[in-house]
Amino acid sequence: LMLLVMTGAKLTGRVLAMIVSLKLVAVVLVIAVGATHLKSANYTPFIPKSQAADGGSSTVLQTLIGTSDVFGIFGVFTAAGAIVFAFIGFDLIATAAEDAKDPRHSIPRAMLVSIGLVTILYVAMAAVLVGLRPYGELNTAAPVSDALRAAGSPSWSANVINVGALFGLTTVVLVVLIAQSRVLFAMGRDGLLPKGLAKVGAGSSPSRAAVLAGVAAAALALDPDTVKRADLLV
Repeated sequence: LMLLVMTGAKLTGRVLAMIVSLKLVAVVLVIAVGATHLKSANYTPFIPKSQAADGGSSTVLQTLIGTSDVFGIFGVFTAAGAIVFAFIGFDLIATAAEDAKDPRHSIPRAMLVSIGLVTILYVAMAAVLVGLRPYGELNTAAPVSDALRAAGSPSWSANVINVGALFGLTTVVLVVLIAQSRVLFAMGRDGLLPKGLAKVGAGSSPSRAAVLAGVAAAALALDPDTVKRADLLV
């Protein structure tokens, strides 16, 4: 992925668009297939009653209000605090402003459209997932594919969502590398980092910044404690 980012914005954008399209196809297929196996009883109660947590750490909200209960109305707000991290990547679109045509209009439009589409798909996937399987049985390593198998949906649908998840992780890493290389490039150009990071390579790409971002990402991926540090976010 680092080498792809180094080739330039055009090729990277085309590859990214292709992978995202495949991911969206996988998500839509799973929603369509899962919608045919819904059980209305799984939506009752719509908001489960509040109950004491089975130990473990509390969220910031739970600490502030002095409770460690889960579910209930406070559970909704606690979950919202975790779900919001699914939307933090949209700001990375702004880092591609120098590579975009008419960025003053195209960047805000791209952000709003992408946020709208992702929100619709997010809600649809969550609604189908709960309808497929009781919420108490969704805490598995692969909740979506497990729910599809438990509901008796075709085996290929579970495989599709697993492939879609792989595509999703790939696009996340690729977008972060693109954004981070642009940030490092801009900081090098402004003198906040060594000027060498502001050098442009083949395809008008900040290749040195891309190498630094790729090496840093690889180092974090190889560090077993990275997962523990990621848990601190939520």
